[in-house]
This record gives sequence, structure tokens and C-alpha cells, in this order.
Amino acid sequence: MKNEVLLKAITEIDDELVLSAHRSAFPKRNVIKYFGACAAACLIFVCGIIFLSHSNSDPKILFNGAVVSSQPITVISNDTRQAEDQSIIALPLEIVSKGDLTVESVGGTIEMYSSKTNEQLCVGQFCKAKGSVAVEWTIENPDHSQTYKIQVNDQEITLILKYEQTTNEWILIKSED
Repeated sequence: MKNEVLLKAITEIDDELVLSAHRSAFPKRNVIKYFGACAAACLIFVCGIIFLSHSNSDPKILFNGAVVSSQPITVISNDTRQAEDQSIIALPLEIVSKGDLTVESVGGTIEMYSSKTNEQLCVGQFCKAKGSVAVEWTIENPDHSQTYKIQVNDQEITLILKYEQTTNEWILIKSED
């Protein structure tokens, strides 16, 4: 008799009960997939923040609206002013930055102005500022055999002004260390 009871108990299991027992294993797989998708999204988010924070930290330097890069920019003769008997090169630069700036001239003097208020911040060969600034780099009596430099953020970026003998023009180049 025990066999008959056992057989009846096994064969008369409700199909709904079997299906509900089978479905309970699926949510665990879905949780694992959901957790993996969330972890991947978080990783992409963190990498994006790191990328954006590093890409905005470097100051961008403009000369007459053009970005200064490792490609030479010709300083057009209109940017070279002739005084009575001495020549002066005056280069209008704009440094776009969100952080602190230090600008040092190795040859010539710099005048630094706030980009927001046009207030003069400093004049000389070394200036500090916060945020974007306008800079006028002036070189009196430029020597064609000499190279002039401006260093931004403690030599992180160096602007080089030199006379190109082959084209008879002054050129501006950005060098990053």
C-alpha cells in the first residue's frame, strides 16, 4: 500500500506547482545579468569622468583666435609694429583654463589681463592667475638669431618664437614637455 500512495503522490503533482518551481531559478540568472550591466555602466561612467577631468586640465593657448600647436604659426607682418627707430613684436595670446596659471617669459615682457573683466592682472616676466586670461607678449628689438619662450604652468607648455631664415618670418610653435 505504501507503493500505491507514493505513486499517486508523484503522478498527481499539479502542473502549476512544477512550473512555479522551475521559474524560481530564472530570477537568479537575471540578477547576475542585471548586476553585470550595472557594473559595466559604472565603469564606463568613472572612465568618462576621468577622461573629461584630464582633458580639461590642460590650458588651451590661442594666437589671434587660432589654437597654437606643434605646427608653426606665422607671425604676420601686421603683428610686427615699427616704433621710431626700434622694432617691437607684440603677440596677442589668449590662455583658456579653468585652473591656476603661471606664465613666465624667457625674453620679452608679458602683460596679463582677466578675460572676464579686462582688468590688468600683472606686467613683467612672471605672472600668476586663475582661469582664462589674455596675454600680450612684447619683445623689443628682437634678434633674428635668438629664440624667445613663454612657459605656462612650470614648463608644462612652452611657446617658442623664432625667426625662420628660409621664409624670413617669425613663427610661433607650442612645445609640451
